[in-house]
This record gives sequence, C-alpha cells and structure tokens, in this order.
Amino acid sequence: MVYVDYKQGGKESIWHRCDLKDLTNHVTNTDFHVTWQQYENDRAGQYGEVYGDWVFDFDHLLDLNIARMDCVKTYDLLTDMGVNPVNIRLYFSGNKGFHLLIDHRAYMSRPEFDLHLIYKQLYLHIESKIKPEKGKSTLDRQIYAIRKTIRYPNTKHPKSKLYKVPISLKELRSTVLEIKKLAEFPREIKYNFVKDLALCQFLKDAKTAYWKNVEEFDKRAILIDEYTGTYPPCVDRILAEGIPKGERNYYIYLLARFLKKTQTKTEVTRILSEYANRIGYDISATVSTINSAFNRSGAFLSCSEFYNFCEREKCNLFTKKESLDQFDRVSRKFNILTYQEAVNQYLTAKADGEFDRAITTGIDKLDALVEIWRDGFVVIGASANMGKTSLGITIAKNNPRKKGLYLAIEEGSKRTAKRFIEAELAQDTNIKVISAKMGEITPEDLSALCYCNPDAGFIIVDQMVNLNSIAKEERLKYKRIMEICRESARHYGIPHFFLHQLNREAARVNEPMKEHLAEGADIERLAYDIWLLYRKKVAGKVYNLIKIDKVKHGPCPVIVPVKYGFDSCTFENYDVDIPMSEAKILGLELGAYSKELVISPLETKQERLPLSYIEHTCPDWADED
Repeated sequence: MVYVDYKQGGKESIWHRCDLKDLTNHVTNTDFHVTWQQYENDRAGQYGEVYGDWVFDFDHLLDLNIARMDCVKTYDLLTDMGVNPVNIRLYFSGNKGFHLLIDHRAYMSRPEFDLHLIYKQLYLHIESKIKPEKGKSTLDRQIYAIRKTIRYPNTKHPKSKLYKVPISLKELRSTVLEIKKLAEFPREIKYNFVKDLALCQFLKDAKTAYWKNVEEFDKRAILIDEYTGTYPPCVDRILAEGIPKGERNYYIYLLARFLKKTQTKTEVTRILSEYANRIGYDISATVSTINSAFNRSGAFLSCSEFYNFCEREKCNLFTKKESLDQFDRVSRKFNILTYQEAVNQYLTAKADGEFDRAITTGIDKLDALVEIWRDGFVVIGASANMGKTSLGITIAKNNPRKKGLYLAIEEGSKRTAKRFIEAELAQDTNIKVISAKMGEITPEDLSALCYCNPDAGFIIVDQMVNLNSIAKEERLKYKRIMEICRESARHYGIPHFFLHQLNREAARVNEPMKEHLAEGADIERLAYDIWLLYRKKVAGKVYNLIKIDKVKHGPCPVIVPVKYGFDSCTFENYDVDIPMSEAKILGLELGAYSKELVISPLETKQERLPLSYIEHTCPDWADED
C-alpha cells in the first residue's frame, strides 16, 4: 500500500494521512491539496524513503500565458530527450499556472531518501534549458521540499472558481482564454504509464549529482572542523537569527544532520531544544525531527540548502584558499568510503544483480571457465582470418533475447547482415547493426552510444584497430581507448567485447600469448578478460582453439577446443573426444579433451577443483606438430 498526506483548506489546515486508494473518499470539491510524496506506510516520517511523481509547477502572477509557454517548452524538451509522452500529464492549476507531472511508476522501482532534493537537481537542469537566465523561468522550485502539496485534480480554486483540470498537449498549445473555458467544469481523467528507460537514466544521473553535492559539503564541513573548530557562518546565523515561520521544522532537521557530525544525540537534542524554545517552536516536534535526522545516515547536506543564510566573505571554505585547494583536489580525485559504506555498496550492487552472470557465449566449456558480469570487458585477439568476427557473431547469435549492439566498422552493415543470415540468427534476435566510417569513432562516441542504449545487454566492436583517439603515439591511443571504454562498461553495466589483431610475432610461435596483442601493453593491463583464437595442426587434424589467457572471474591460462561450423560460419561446442596424446600437444587442461564437461557452468568458483595444466614447454612435445 502507498499513503499520502492531504488537507482541505488553507495553509493552517490540519494534515491527514490515508491510503492512496481511499483518497477519493476524502476529496472535497474546493481547495483540496495532497502531497506529491507517497509513503510506504501510515507511520513513515517526512524524511524517510518516499515515492513521488516528478512535478513541475509553472506559476505567473500577472501573465498566465508566460507560464503556459514555459510548460510547452518543458514538454518539448522532455520528449526531445527521449521521455515517452504517455508518461507526461498536463493540468491547468485552476488559477495562475500549470502542472506537468511525470508518473513515477515509469522509472522508480523502489522509494528514495531525499527524493525532493534529487528532483531539485533535475529541476535545475531543465530550468537552465528553458530559461538560461537564472530565476527567469516560471518554474516554482519551492515544490521540491518536504511535505509539499499540489491541488488535487477536479477540485475548485476558491478565488478563481475554476477547476484544476487535465488538458491535452493540443489544448496546452491553445490560448489562455480557451483553457480557462475548459476549467469551468470537472473533466474526465484518463492517464496511463509505460516503463521509460530515458527517465530511469535521468533519475540515476540526478542521484549521482545530488550525492556528489552531499559528499562535497560533507568534506568541506570537515575542513571547517579541521582548520577552525567552529561552525560555518550560515549555521551561526541561523542559530542567532532564528528561522522564518513555516520552515522551522525543515531547518531544524538540517541543523540536526549538521550537528550530529561532532555532537552526540543528547547534546544535539539539548542545543536544538533550547533553540526551539527561544524561537517559540514546539519542543515535541523538535525532538521528533531530531530523531528523524539521526535515523538517516550521513551528517551534511549541500551548501544550497543553507543558501539563504550564506555569508561567503566570512566562510573559511572560500577564504582559506590553500587548504580548500588541497581538499578539493582530494574530493575531485578520490572516492573515499568507510569499510561499512563499501560493504553496503557491495551488498546493494549484489542484490541488484551486478555480480550475476550477464551473458554467455553458447560454447559450454568456455562458459564453464569464464563468467562475464555486467561490467565485463573482454578483448578477443587473433591473427587475420582466424575467426574473430565469427566468434563475435557466435556471441550475438547465442544471446537472442538480449539487446545487442554490433559495431560493424570492419565489414559494414551489409556484409555483417549477410554474415548474420549465414549464421542463422533468429528472426526476432534483438540486435542493432551499427556501421560507421573507419577512423572516425572515438571511445567517447562509444560511451555516448551506451548512454543512448541503457538497456543494451552487450556491445561488440569489430575491430578495436578501427577506433580513433587523439594521442601522440599509437600505444597511448589504445591506452585511452581502453580506459574510457572500461569505465563506460562499468558505469552503464553493459559488457564490452573488442575484437583485436595479434602482431606478426604471434604467427611465428607455437601458441599465442596476450603479449602478442598488437600495441598490447595497455590492452593487456586494462582488459578484464583476454581470449586468444588460433589454430593448431596435430596428427593431420586442424584444431580451432580458444586460449583464456586472462580472466577476472576464473582460472587461467586454459585452452578450450571449439568446432567451426562451415555452414553457419560460427563456433560451436567441440563434441568429439580428443586422444590424450593430441590433447597434451594442444596444451588442453586436464579433461578438456573429453566431450563431457569437466566444470559445470552452474558451479560456483568456490566449488571448482584446482585445474591441472600441461607444461607447454615440455621438450618431448615441442616439435611434434
């Protein structure tokens, strides 16, 4: 169940809470307001985890048409950014403005702490787009605060006697006079929602921006404690001057979260209770607010929350320049967590499936030995005409339900489509074939591709040599490609597979190594997994082999035999027993010469038995080829 707070009448009216499903039983015809925040139970505090639609409130006291135009601009901007129009709701507020709401069910799977501040980050971004001049838009930022309400649809405004009514985009683009005519009577409300990946990404980015602000303020406040041992001027000013009526509860909460960094709960309660008594605020409400602050982790909020009390010229954050520069350097470069914070971060990621197998190759022995997570970063190396593209297509073929991005720089979209047809990819395979000019695609372009396809299950780049990056040396080019693309795989949770060439030295040796990757020093260092594809002739038979020469989650080096299907031009399971004598020459791990799996893909790494390796340099095999 989900609960909301509501009240009937003006600002001094009494708050009530009810189940959202029962809200219509309490709605009155005139001046009925409800919080946009939605709570998980009837006892949840205002500062707990909440759901809530993303609300835009456009108001203009003198010219309603200006608010209407800003609302239109925001609608157009959101849809241009990829938001599905189905999820956008438009209302005339009944008096001096418009409401644009985005249904939270389209992008929220769980409630969030500080949702109003997260939404404020989105508001700042949108406002800067529709009206670059700060403070010039009709967007009301006050809506992004604790327990803020909006008028309930189809209820009448007491002054204008007009109803808050739903309107279509076409109606929003009409005249103010026509819209007011529509608001003379209640209207039927019909809205739906669909899951929206663009909105999911917006929320994720806004959370990142918000927590960055929190962390920066936290670190700056530590700087104050270290160098001065005093409160920042904004806090001193609040404690000295008091708080405006209507905002006391909110600022006491902020003060409690600030003071808890250096004070015990008992001391904070004493300080703020004396303060509340001095400004004439209810003591019991103060104690309840302090309890909420101490139930939340973290001690500080961003400077923007104390903006109205800021005295920059007195603040050591700005006057102790040398200390601040050093501290900001640390803040920009390092992400410092306590052990418990790191553990909590891991447990959250684990629950979210970040450490589950994200993709399989369809080659059973290979899948038994490697485990690709969502941040997988695999380099597949081979000499020319050894089957790199065929292995890439094999991976795409064996993951038909995952949205794949196949970057066909090497062969182009037409040739790649021909290869897909030959490989007999299923008609409903969810893959995008992406072509581009050789030498024009940069790692930043690949990162942008991931941003625009956050639901992608994997990306295959054919080949890495066709990417470009500004660098004085070829080696540094690959270093930059690897660094940016590995971070992209980690950030977006999309496994990356790069097909890459081996150098000429690989053709002269019996068995390639990761050191044979072209310009491979940084590739070898930064790749999570390196698979080398090659052929070896033993006893008149040619074997196709994949050498797992580096692996993040599994044993290495291990060599796996694979079968090349000439009809489909893809790789398959090798389902024929290999004589022991030939297996030794091939360098297969113990048991890999059998068509039966030695290690089940379902077994955990903890359950895997140590593998026995054949000494590849043993003199009595070296010349048997």
